[in-house]
Amino acid sequence: LEALTMGESAMHAWGIQAVPTVIVLDAAGRVAWRAQGAAALDPDAVAAAVQEALRTPAPPRDEP
Repeated sequence: LEALTMGESAMHAWGIQAVPTVIVLDAAGRVAWRAQGAAALDPDAVAAAVQEALRTPAPPRDEP
C-alpha cells in the first residue's frame, strides 16, 4: 500500500518494479533484504530478514 502512495520517483529511487515489494533496512539504513511479488508475502522470510537486520549493530553516532 505504501508503494502505491509513494509516487513514481520514489519507486524508481528504491528500485521498486513490482507490488508488493518489501524492503528491510538495517540499523545503518542499508538495504538488508528485499523481495518483490509473491516472495514479499512470505511472512517467515520477512520475519527472518527483520530478525537478521536487527542483529546488525548500528554504526557509532557522532555526538556533539
